[in-house]
Amino acid sequence: MLCCFLDSFVKVLGVQKWGASDHNADGVVETHFDFIDPCPLKMNPGWPLRNFLALLTAPAEKVGHARSK
Repeated sequence: MLCCFLDSFVKVLGVQKWGASDHNADGVVETHFDFIDPCPLKMNPGWPLRNFLALLTAPAEKVGHARSK
């Protein structure tokens, strides 16, 4: 994930480090999410991409911040 700031600074974060405080911070102009889908099918996204899209569209209160062991 990339956060673009007003002062031309770009911050690259993994999804685990990204949170509401990061993308709502003062000076953040744009946030980009990048993903490489391992699925070879051109017309259907693979399950990793589907899960990533579900995470991005889920309401913040529904997304848990628990870490797996």
